[in-house]
Amino acid sequence: MWSARTRILLVDEHRLFGECLKKSIRAIGDITIASTLRDAAIAMDTQPRFDLILLDLKLPDGDGFRLFPLLEKRKHPPPVLVLSGQSLPGELERCRQMGARGYLNKRSETDEMLRALDLIINHDKEYWPSPGETEVRGGIRRLGITPRQLQVLQLVAEGYSNQEIGKELGIAEATVKSHLTALFQALHVKNRSACVFSARQIGLIR
Repeated sequence: MWSARTRILLVDEHRLFGECLKKSIRAIGDITIASTLRDAAIAMDTQPRFDLILLDLKLPDGDGFRLFPLLEKRKHPPPVLVLSGQSLPGELERCRQMGARGYLNKRSETDEMLRALDLIINHDKEYWPSPGETEVRGGIRRLGITPRQLQVLQLVAEGYSNQEIGKELGIAEATVKSHLTALFQALHVKNRSACVFSARQIGLIR
């Protein structure tokens, strides 16, 4: 159960993202926004103790990882949930090593973020997506593959024809072909078999 006094410090340079996040999770308590490491340090020095820090790793005055040594010097440092916009290889494991209590992609749904916050703040647990899940999400974004295209790709891998995929997803067969063309271009292949093989090689589908 959330306390009305739950206090979260969001450290993120993108003010618009911060304000949107503040509105989406405002029901759980009070959120303070700091756009730099310096502002975060000032907030922790001048305001009541925070229950959690939401930390972006890309900040104007340095790597977000630089906040962890500062927290170690404090008597009762708040737990840290890292927010990542890129999900780079090895990033999740480094967050663990630095002492973060969780890791979440910035594009995650609000429900997932609330679940992570609840586990860390209210249940003294951690929230870690599997490395494979993180890498797949990052790969999908880098390649520009849409959720619908991923659905088409999965059905192709299961042996569905274009007509069957159209019926399954409720879209025209021409639209299926358009999605396949985009997938071929994203994965640099020329046919369905190569598309499925390449997608499995990089972990997009099983």
